[in-house]
Amino acid sequence: MLVKTFGDFFRRVQRLPSEPIVIRPNEIKIWMVGHATVLINFFGITILTDPVLVKSLPIPKRRMMPGYNAGQLPLLDFIIISHAHFDHFDRRTLRQLAKKTKTIIVPKNCSDLIKRMPFENVTELGWGKVMNDEKLTVTSYRAEHWGRRVPWERVSRGYNCYTIERNGRTIFFGGDTAYGPHFKVIGEKHKIDMALLPISAYKPMGMGLHHMNPLEAHDAFSDLRSRHCIPIHWGSFRLTLERMDEPPRLFKNRAMKDGTLDRTHILPNGQSYCLNLLETKICQNPNT
Repeated sequence: MLVKTFGDFFRRVQRLPSEPIVIRPNEIKIWMVGHATVLINFFGITILTDPVLVKSLPIPKRRMMPGYNAGQLPLLDFIIISHAHFDHFDRRTLRQLAKKTKTIIVPKNCSDLIKRMPFENVTELGWGKVMNDEKLTVTSYRAEHWGRRVPWERVSRGYNCYTIERNGRTIFFGGDTAYGPHFKVIGEKHKIDMALLPISAYKPMGMGLHHMNPLEAHDAFSDLRSRHCIPIHWGSFRLTLERMDEPPRLFKNRAMKDGTLDRTHILPNGQSYCLNLLETKICQNPNT
């Protein structure tokens, strides 16, 4: 496996074809940009999570290019960041996106990382805190993870997952987290329509203290009582020792076994899913 990992350094970064982005005010539509970077059209309000659009990080090298670059993304109403790790909080990307949005939400003690960037509205959310806006409501919860950006820093940085609510609908963004009791707690408090759940970075076994494997992620899907699920945090970077294609395959197999395949949507970078709720088709034909 060490040989394979070293060989990844020389592997050409892949790129997949991407769907066009069209924002319509009567849709809930989600585009997989890559890793934990997801573009959400929430009834005309645009949200981008954990933006990382660069070709490479200090560690690791990217294996799959993001579905869109900064110039291809629409104007953004909100950027929401789960924690300060390099594969979720990339300052080069944020500098590129600062001209596309005025508002960014970050965990507690993370605003110093963007203090020289021209964001007009910066909100830090600690665990259990709520941001109420006329456009949407964002509630922060503690993830089972950690927040330190580099091992030697002394700042106690937050690490969040979120519920995002608008027009009586709720999206859960898991960021990066291990499995834990917080999923049931959140599922009891909110009626969740879509869960964005991380499914990779679990081998060797000790990594499971901070990340979910696909079976645990499916358990989280069940605990949240979410109507639908999009797995995230897979296929873009080789973070740990599992095969790159293993997490979505195992998640799909579990969904088939548990009868949730019709509510599971595994999206390659650059592809989207439009959410249909209560038997009413709220998404238009993507080709129109």
